[in-house]
Amino acid sequence: IMVECKNFDGQLRPTLDREVKLLDTPSASMLLRTAQAVSRPVALIVDGYNECNQVARLILTRALRAASARYGAAIIVSSSIPLERADLLNLRSVEVSEPSTTLKSSIARVDPAAESSISSLLDVVATGFEADLVGQVGRELPADSSRFAILDFFVRRKLAEQASDGIQIFCAVAERLMDRVAFSLSVREFDRLLAERTLLRTNFNEQLRHGVITVKGERVSFGHEIFLNAFASEALVRKARGDVSQLQSFLVSARHAGLRVLLLGAIDDESIVLELLRASTDSELLESCVRGECGAFARQAMNAELDAILTQLEKEATQLKFNVTADGGWNVEIDETSLREWSEHEKAVLSVLASEMSQGRRAQPYLELLALLDKTLEGEFRRLRPAAIDRKVGIRSGLFGITYVIGNRDLGVVYPLVRLHNGDFLFRTRDTAISVDCLLELWRVAASLGQIYFVLALSRRAWDFRGQFLPYVLPL
Repeated sequence: IMVECKNFDGQLRPTLDREVKLLDTPSASMLLRTAQAVSRPVALIVDGYNECNQVARLILTRALRAASARYGAAIIVSSSIPLERADLLNLRSVEVSEPSTTLKSSIARVDPAAESSISSLLDVVATGFEADLVGQVGRELPADSSRFAILDFFVRRKLAEQASDGIQIFCAVAERLMDRVAFSLSVREFDRLLAERTLLRTNFNEQLRHGVITVKGERVSFGHEIFLNAFASEALVRKARGDVSQLQSFLVSARHAGLRVLLLGAIDDESIVLELLRASTDSELLESCVRGECGAFARQAMNAELDAILTQLEKEATQLKFNVTADGGWNVEIDETSLREWSEHEKAVLSVLASEMSQGRRAQPYLELLALLDKTLEGEFRRLRPAAIDRKVGIRSGLFGITYVIGNRDLGVVYPLVRLHNGDFLFRTRDTAISVDCLLELWRVAASLGQIYFVLALSRRAWDFRGQFLPYVLPL
């Protein structure tokens, strides 16, 4: 028996009754008693626990515990958040990762080699549901469409000439649900909402058959959470009316954290997108832009920023200066006057650079940049050696250690390397891992200590084929 959590109103029995009545059964209790009498197993499939009203989550957990004890029912829960009082159910936990490129291609029923434009769209989407939509409408969309554009086009094609009226209704419902932090409305609340917005119920009745919004019992909800997020994003864009400061407040709001990618992708004004990107300190959002999830312009803008920041890193690497201290573990310190001050936005871009390199992109230019940094360290060693001899201290290891090892986050040139050595990208999906061919090429050309330290960091994700790197590592 399916339990849709978005329709759970605090009582399990009415929720089960609504479901079993679809089977021409008077009540859930009768069905469960009959199943017990004939020794047939019962399973309660609890779909979307995260969509349950926050106040009702603990009530739902306790109700499932009682149903399991009374009827011997198996419990299967899908959720993107931990269960409240999960100890009451003692369920086995199975984590499902994002679908791989191969799986998304299978869901979309396309051959990536034969249809490269659809393959590009599949790289953008993050869920199996979206992959299915790409399979249906991908051939009619530009290859660089955003995630929002894919969803918007799918709905508009379904609604045809009623698209404008339908999207008005969807935006109104999504906005109300986001305000309530809920996933469904009662039919009475829905009627009142239509009256408030002077929207026609007849239009809605026609749109029900497309499945974007569904009515079950007396609850109105979106057919899938991704539709709720898409139209909530559209509602926010319409509410802002081009006000950049308001859009920026939406993007940084914890309340709208799940909408950021779709929200940015829903904005058509490129000047606004550029302004929002330049003010963003959210590295995950900026990564999504690089992947193309927010559209072609956002991707181009972020790639341009990555190119520009590599130039800034090169400048810092060649101008770095040190002083002999002889009063610490490293015996040297970085001259603060030679450091460049990096803004929080620039640090977010540097985090994106680290993510890109963990997947094999832009690793070669960064390797060349580290060669310049190591050349600077060698020059500083020669310059400071007389002072170090006078103080009877060694500084060669100190220069390397204070630059690379202690994770100096004020030093932009090694900021991405710190992220890599911290293991921040170790648990990404296999599809995004750096290829063995790319790593082998980096090992062949890595010569200086900083370069080797960098390639070692990248190789942490290459555990499955570590044997191929032994000829390069063992001589060290």
